[in-house]
Amino acid sequence: MALEPIAVTGEPKEENSEAKDMTRRFWIATILTAPVFLLAMAHFIPGLHLEHWIPPRLNQWIQFLFTTQVALWAGWPFFVRGWNSLRTRHLNMFTL
Repeated sequence: MALEPIAVTGEPKEENSEAKDMTRRFWIATILTAPVFLLAMAHFIPGLHLEHWIPPRLNQWIQFLFTTQVALWAGWPFFVRGWNSLRTRHLNMFTL
């Protein structure tokens, strides 16, 4: 997420910890999103009557819990940078 130009050199590139962290957050968020997608779209799959196994209210709570984890944990760096841009009055893409 850092906007720094990359100079072309013959040396091996150093490890970018920020990119590594965001990649890890992306894949964990993807794994946590899969059950939400399945629960939300199950009624479109012919022959799969999920409401017989999971009551609708419980289904909503399960989706809420998984989605909250994805939005807050995986998106936390974006919230922090958005807040910092508001606080310093230097609005940027994180403000959106």
